[in-house]
Amino acid sequence: MTRLTIILSALLLAACNNVTHMEVGANNRQSMLRLDLGISSETMIGIMGTETARPDIINPFKREIFQAGDKTIVAYYYYTSDRATHRVTDDEITPVVFIDNKLVGIGYRNLEDTIEKYRIEIRNR
Repeated sequence: MTRLTIILSALLLAACNNVTHMEVGANNRQSMLRLDLGISSETMIGIMGTETARPDIINPFKREIFQAGDKTIVAYYYYTSDRATHRVTDDEITPVVFIDNKLVGIGYRNLEDTIEKYRIEIRNR
């Protein structure tokens, strides 16, 4: 391949993956409507996908793991904002909460209830 062909191929590939923050947020909000309580995290990731908005929005955006006795609680955070941003804040992401790899709820209220129920102590986030 010539150098020009390689550069054009790279630009074409980048253009195909050029999804905006707002599109990722809208797609994530739509996908969350398809999640059912009790599904596994693997099933959730299959539904939510791994779409990204370059360079800073990835799916899932972040993950937190808590141990409460014999229970493992995992919160996957997905970008759900409908506005473009340069710095992602907590009000732009939505947690999807699992206990022992079963979906128990979506949203901060559910996460807070789970943290309270299992008496999880959290240091500054």
